[in-house]
Amino acid sequence: MLKMLTAYTDELDDERLAADQLLERLSADGGLLKNSVGIIHCDNEFLYSGFAARLCKRLPFDVIGGTAMYAGTRDYVGQHALTLTVLTGGGVRFAAGRTEPISGDVKPPVVSLLNGLSGGEKPALVIVSAPLLANVCGEEYVAAFDAYDPTVPVFGSVASSRTADWTSIYTFYNGEYFDSSLCAIAVFGDIKPKFFKISLDEDSLIKQPAVITDGEKNLIKAINGAAPVDFLSSVGLCDGSDSGNSDSGNLRYTPFTIHYPDGSAATRAMFRIDSDGYVVCGGAMPVGSKISISPIDADEIVRKTAAGLKTAFRGADGKNLYAVSCAVRNWVMGIEQDAEARELEKAMKDKIGAYSLMYSGGEFCPEGAGKTFRNTFNNVTLVLCLF
Repeated sequence: MLKMLTAYTDELDDERLAADQLLERLSADGGLLKNSVGIIHCDNEFLYSGFAARLCKRLPFDVIGGTAMYAGTRDYVGQHALTLTVLTGGGVRFAAGRTEPISGDVKPPVVSLLNGLSGGEKPALVIVSAPLLANVCGEEYVAAFDAYDPTVPVFGSVASSRTADWTSIYTFYNGEYFDSSLCAIAVFGDIKPKFFKISLDEDSLIKQPAVITDGEKNLIKAINGAAPVDFLSSVGLCDGSDSGNSDSGNLRYTPFTIHYPDGSAATRAMFRIDSDGYVVCGGAMPVGSKISISPIDADEIVRKTAAGLKTAFRGADGKNLYAVSCAVRNWVMGIEQDAEARELEKAMKDKIGAYSLMYSGGEFCPEGAGKTFRNTFNNVTLVLCLF
C-alpha cells in the first residue's frame, strides 16, 4: 500500500507555528506508515530563510524537491508557499539522494546516482527534481535515465522560479539546496502507477516558414539563415531589441512545436534571448528542424485540462495524484493563475486520496502502456502520476 499525504504553509513570520502546522496536517491524515519519503516544492524565501532546512531536521525521512513558481495541494495553491508531499507505505521502501554538480555530460552523475540508490534492485518508479541548466537539454536527462535502465519509469520536474529571469532556481535534498544537482527518489515495492499527459491541440499551430539553420543543444542560433530575433520580431514575439533581456517580450507566453528531421515532433518553450542573441529553449534544437508557433490562451488550457482529467480518471484505480504542469501554462492564465488547479480540485472532489501540483521548467513522464513505454521530456504539458 502506498499512501500520499500533503501539507502546506505560507507562514514565514512564525517558523515554529508553520512547522507545527505542517506536522499536524500529516498526522491528521492517519500519520506515517513504516517507510516514508518527502517532496518539497517552495518559493525561494523558504530556502533563503533556512526554514526548509530546519523543517527537514524535524522530519523522520529523506526529502527532495526544489523551487517552484507556483504549487498547490487540496488546501492551497499559490506562489509564496511551501508544499510538502509525503509518500508513505508498509510494503514499499524508498531511497533518495542527489548527484554531484552537473557541469558537462549529464549521464555519468545521473547514472551513478541511480545505481547507488537502486543497489542492484530495480525500482518500480523514480521521481526526479532536475536543475534548469542553460547548457543542458531536457532530452539529455532522459538519455541518462535510459542509460541507467530504460525499463524504469521516471516521473518528475525541472525546478522553476517566480523570478521573471529564471535565475535562482534550485533543487533540494535534506535541507540543502543546489543550482546544478539532480535529486531523485527510487521507489521499490508492488506499486502500479499510471501516467498521463495533457498537451496542446496540434491544429492551433501557425505554420510560418521557419527552419533552424544554426543551433546547439537547447540554443537556437539562427532561423532561416538570419538572427532569431529577426524572425521572432516578424511574428510579434519581440521588438528586435530583446537580446540579453531575460523576460524577452512575449517569448515565455508562446510555446512552439518543433518538427525534427527524423519526422518526430514535440512542443517546447522559449525561455529567453541571451546576450548573444540566441534563443534559450526547453529542449534540443537540432539544425534542420522546422518550428511552428503555437499560441494558446487560458480557455484552451482549462478546456484541455478538464477533458484530459476525465480521461485519466476513467477506470483508474489510483486514489492519489502527483501533477506537474509547465510554467508557461501558468503564465498564460494571467490573473486566473489557479484556474488549472481548480480543474484538478474538481477531478479530485470525490476521491479519498491527496493531490499535489507544481509548475515546472520541464516535465518528465513515461509515455505508452505496459512494457512498451518510453521516458519523455516535455514542455507546455500537464503530466500526471496516479497511484
